[in-house]
Amino acid sequence: MVRVEKLSKTYGSGEVQVEALKPCTFTIGDGEQVAVVGASGSGKSTLLHLLSGLDTPTSGAVFLDGVNLSEKSDEELSLLRRRKIGFIFQSYNLVPELTARENILLPVLLDGKKRAEEFSKAYLDEIVERLELNDRLEHLPGQLSGGQQQRVAIARALINRPQMILCDEPTGNLDSQSAGRVIGLLNDFSAESNITLIVVTHNEAIARQYPRNLTLRDGTVGGDLG
Repeated sequence: MVRVEKLSKTYGSGEVQVEALKPCTFTIGDGEQVAVVGASGSGKSTLLHLLSGLDTPTSGAVFLDGVNLSEKSDEELSLLRRRKIGFIFQSYNLVPELTARENILLPVLLDGKKRAEEFSKAYLDEIVERLELNDRLEHLPGQLSGGQQQRVAIARALINRPQMILCDEPTGNLDSQSAGRVIGLLNDFSAESNITLIVVTHNEAIARQYPRNLTLRDGTVGGDLG
């Protein structure tokens, strides 16, 4: 699903130059579940942005399902992200003026009329039921708990049936019980639908729940936790 070749990212120049990500090469397979773990400032978010085409590398390349992201226009990258990648953020990134239902459906609506017409309401109902959001669909984000908001974000990430889900500290704002539930839901959806799952976290306890880790320290990508 993902192939990274000699990928690096440097910000600034001269005395203020920062090597956020040092050259790295690795692959992540279809349906694989991977935790990217490291302390704040280690390069985790930089790597996530490069894997999704939200940022451009200083050198090297990212191939997503065989497509070199560096060779795509901004418009092509936006389309690819909408149709192949689901995003889940620590801060949820829900639109406060939209209901939970509208937030979930936003990727479908942004993808154009044809995609909206092809959309299956039965799939929405299935996701909502699995995430126990049936009685919260008409609520605004401000009327939901943190765990409910995060479950709305998960539903939004799943609604376009992505091939890959990228999670940036998805449990950072949740208590331990809600965090465990969110991680369990993500892992279940990934396994059932063969979705590649990449979870960025500073929490080693969460990272150890995954069959594979990529460790980051000072911009250097390493293997599993010791």
